[in-house]
Formats: sequence, C-alpha cells, structure tokens
Amino acid sequence: MQLTQFNLDHLDKTSLDQQDIEYKEIVDYEIVRESICSLIFKLSRQAKLADPEQQVVFQKNIDKLVYIRDHLQIHDKASIQNIMSEIKSHQ
Repeated sequence: MQLTQFNLDHLDKTSLDQQDIEYKEIVDYEIVRESICSLIFKLSRQAKLADPEQQVVFQKNIDKLVYIRDHLQIHDKASIQNIMSEIKSHQ
C-alpha cells in the first residue's frame, strides 16, 4: 500500500474553476445550503397544519427557497452573506 502525502501548506485555499476559493467560503456556502434545507423542511411541516390559503403562501415561499438553494453559487459571496442574514432573522 502506498502512503499518500498531503501538502498541508495550502489547506486554507483550493482552486475551483480556475478561481481560488478559501475554505471559509466553502463552509459558509454549505452552512447556507443546509440552513435553506432546514427552512424548507420547517415550512413544509407548517404548511401541513395550515389552511388552504396559507398553504399556497407556504408553497410559494418553499418554491423560492428551492430555487435559491439550487442556483446558489459558491462564488457569489454577497448573496451568501445576505441569505445568511435573512435566515438568521427568521430563526
């Protein structure tokens, strides 16, 4: 078995699509995605208990969150920060 050697000098950055990405950015991106998924789940549970009119509103919000989650890019730092702030205000 061959031992794999890692260069630990560059653990604070990686390259993605020819752009340097800091691991903090990756962590922030993953936190936002997980937070969006949690919020979608929470709204889905609340929608089951709501009346039909409220269910429509819940579903529109869920659809928006799914779109944001699916189109969020790791390179979009401003959007990630805005979404993090918005999610924190709803918790």
